[in-house]
Amino acid sequence: EEEALEVAAIHSVKGEKLHAERFLTRHLRSPHHTSSAVALTGGGSNPVPGEISLAHNGILFLDELVLILTMIIYQQWSNAIYNGDLALPNTTKQH
Repeated sequence: EEEALEVAAIHSVKGEKLHAERFLTRHLRSPHHTSSAVALTGGGSNPVPGEISLAHNGILFLDELVLILTMIIYQQWSNAIYNGDLALPNTTKQH
């Protein structure tokens, strides 16, 4: 019962309708491999919980984990390059 209240609280922050029977069983979250970092971790301009939080007391199934991580790294690097915030160290410099 306590776990169900925790899960319901997280889902209510996202604005989902609360149905008691839904929170009495463990649930499965399976985000698509093209999900963004924000979709997985939460946040955004109007912050909401991401898939990781929504899987609380349930199962987070990350099929094709390598693709998910690759997509997240690509998004972060793309943002950094676009904003001019990316600095690569010079590893060829001799000391």
